[in-house]
Amino acid sequence: MVQRNLKLNSVTQRLVNSLPGNLLVVVTENAAPLAQLQKFFRLGISLSPSLITPEVGSTADEKIDLHREHYRASLIKNLSMPLLMESFALKDIYVPQKGLPIEESISEQDKKAVKPVDLKTWAHQQLTDLETIAVIESEPGYGKTSFCQLWAAQVAQEFYPTWMPMMRQFLDITPLVIS
Repeated sequence: MVQRNLKLNSVTQRLVNSLPGNLLVVVTENAAPLAQLQKFFRLGISLSPSLITPEVGSTADEKIDLHREHYRASLIKNLSMPLLMESFALKDIYVPQKGLPIEESISEQDKKAVKPVDLKTWAHQQLTDLETIAVIESEPGYGKTSFCQLWAAQVAQEFYPTWMPMMRQFLDITPLVIS
């Protein structure tokens, strides 16, 4: 009986995790009949600041980018995907990461006094810094990809259209060699 309840809880939790992404797809694909929900899901809003406010006389569904919205929904729906063929998802077992911020301008003495920070809080602060590039570095298996997947889903839900996350594995990128 306990095992059955645990599985039911896992299935319910996966449905809850994926619901916003699934609803986003439904509203995107049925924009006209679900026009009242478009604003709730921030559909039809361009990433360009000058186009965030819709022009008078234009309809919101003219501006919906189906590919972008489906990608955004996939980031959110991935939170419910079973992990390692189990009944739970990454979001169910994720432990928030801590990290040590390292800057080139800090002396060796000051580096020893650096305190660990919450990685999500640090990453949110990096969104306001448009001058530098933030890098998360650690040994394999320490949770960099898991963190990025969860954070991308959160950004897609909470900070869109100001920010649109792009998940790209460096292994998928073919370097350009110039001779």
